[in-house]
Amino acid sequence: MRIKQVVDRQRMFEGFKSVPYLDTLQNFSVGYGNRVYHGHPVTSQYPSVITKAEAVVMLKSSVLDSIEICHKIYHKWYDLTCINREVLTHMAYQMGYKLRQFKKMNQCISDGDTEGTAYQMGDSLWARQTPRPASACIDAIVNGEWQGRWAR
Repeated sequence: MRIKQVVDRQRMFEGFKSVPYLDTLQNFSVGYGNRVYHGHPVTSQYPSVITKAEAVVMLKSSVLDSIEICHKIYHKWYDLTCINREVLTHMAYQMGYKLRQFKKMNQCISDGDTEGTAYQMGDSLWARQTPRPASACIDAIVNGEWQGRWAR
């Protein structure tokens, strides 16, 4: 898996905000979509501002946490394609352990059913709430590689 590319892609998916903002689920986030700052929940007042460098460190840490989540969910993690591992890491970054709830998608991944995986991803609340990253991830699954600006 290409962790640097995952981090760079996640930066583009999330965009940077130096001050707390409400995400698509109306949760306060900061930096590149982080809901926690130094072990405390982000609020409208906390932190008041962060630097881009600080946000990148948080992003890298969150990507590694997302990979660890995937290791726990997908017992045959290393048998998956690089694209599948990267897509699942992006999804775990956004959802954490809620990725377990994608039972039909996870079965399709286990079965090697690319079309089924893409369909199940697209037929989800996640895809409706975060259409840009979801679309890029679905395209990557279908094509077996990242497309356009996401292919770094």
